[in-house]
Amino acid sequence: MTSQVFSLPESDLRRAATQSKRVRDHNEKWALGFRDPKLTPLGHEIRNPGYTRIRPMPSQSSKACKTLRDLNQTEINKRFADKRAYFSYVVDQVLYDDHTHSDSSADSDNAPDDCEAANDPNVFYSFDAPTGPSQGSDILSTALANAVKKFETQETEKLAREYEFVGSEEPSSRHGDGYMADDDDFEFISRADV
Repeated sequence: MTSQVFSLPESDLRRAATQSKRVRDHNEKWALGFRDPKLTPLGHEIRNPGYTRIRPMPSQSSKACKTLRDLNQTEINKRFADKRAYFSYVVDQVLYDDHTHSDSSADSDNAPDDCEAANDPNVFYSFDAPTGPSQGSDILSTALANAVKKFETQETEKLAREYEFVGSEEPSSRHGDGYMADDDDFEFISRADV
């Protein structure tokens, strides 16, 4: 009987399997980048400062990722809270402001302050309130209607300053309100004459 001698490989047996799994799963060892060699985990001291071998970045657990995401979102919310409060204040002013200012210089005097909006406790709009707009289209249509009303008021005031209005129903007894034109000042032209 002859005995067969099997030679065992001296290298890692799992290496080929790991490479094939990476190809199959489309995972790359360095996909997350590399670790900073100067980075100390949890504030520990570097014991061997000459040890600067670059290694791949370890993957984080889902709990650590969620914690980081929550911290980042909290910071973003803090950063933009004042801007959102100011925007809500401006929207409320446009929707519920019944004062129409015809003087353009008066508008700059009544401009809301950022600090006023941040200190106002009622600055945020409650969407479950019984009254008020409930959708963005309602808010936009109301703002558009207010803008059109303001524009029409301004144009009417401009026309009133530019022209004199003559009332046809009641002739004015006072002479300072305008004048009634004489009949001989007007000439009616029919289409047949043109």
